Amino acid sequence: MTMCDGHYLMPFGFNRLNEVAQRTLRFPITSISQHGSTICVSSQSESMSFYRFNPDTGTLDFLKSDVQSRTIHQTLMLNDNVAVGVGQSGGMVALCDNPDDLSFEKRLECLFAFHYPDVLVNPQLGLLCSQNNLEKNLLVQYLMPWNKETIIKPIVCCTVSGGLVHVYRLNPVLFRSLHALQTMLLNYEPTRPLLGSTKDFVDWYCQLSGEEKNIIHGDLIESFLKLTLTQQLSIVQMDQPICAVLMESMNELNKDNSSRNMTPTDIVHFLVDILTGFQRYY
Repeated sequence: MTMCDGHYLMPFGFNRLNEVAQRTLRFPITSISQHGSTICVSSQSESMSFYRFNPDTGTLDFLKSDVQSRTIHQTLMLNDNVAVGVGQSGGMVALCDNPDDLSFEKRLECLFAFHYPDVLVNPQLGLLCSQNNLEKNLLVQYLMPWNKETIIKPIVCCTVSGGLVHVYRLNPVLFRSLHALQTMLLNYEPTRPLLGSTKDFVDWYCQLSGEEKNIIHGDLIESFLKLTLTQQLSIVQMDQPICAVLMESMNELNKDNSSRNMTPTDIVHFLVDILTGFQRYY
């Protein structure tokens, strides 16, 4: 197949395009996206690869590619070095061309990856609520942008069944806090997976679209809001090492607002504010 991008095609004659570069791949191309000088191409069975047009030679130069085989059908480039792809198995992955990686293997690094029980389509950066509604949202100060835009927009995907999925980039400390909460919820009887075991969820379900990485399941941690205050307090006071991680992270998040350590009740209220903030960020 011939790979070409409209950014590098020039008008010629009567409403025709003049081909200036081409490259043949082993498998049919499923999507092409571009940001700046970088072109991301996905193909059947070969996941995503990055190319760059060389105006001096008139060729498309290969940069790096994913080392895993994924059935990516649509992509979105967030910047010159990072692209997001959604797969036919229901997963999403973000791959990065690390400019500091000069190894001969030319591998794209995985930033995050997760499985979703529906096929995701048309990934875009988007905000579905008014900016005025976010001014009093505690969550906003702990979110990070995916690119250089001043407005923090999540990645938004549609699903084949008609749903919407939002993917947020979190402050590292908040991520560590919510990841600890997720671990505790998976080991708390009222919030454990209904079908199968916690081990099945972690080792089987989460790996259906490849190895999961740097992900928090929003529907899982949202179950914290459905618990009573007594149950919420029992979770944050669990006698487990992961509870100490949650305490430490919460105090680090709160150090700008208070010099004292947070009590279990403070932590519960803070988590409730953060989790309800996600619901208002749509």
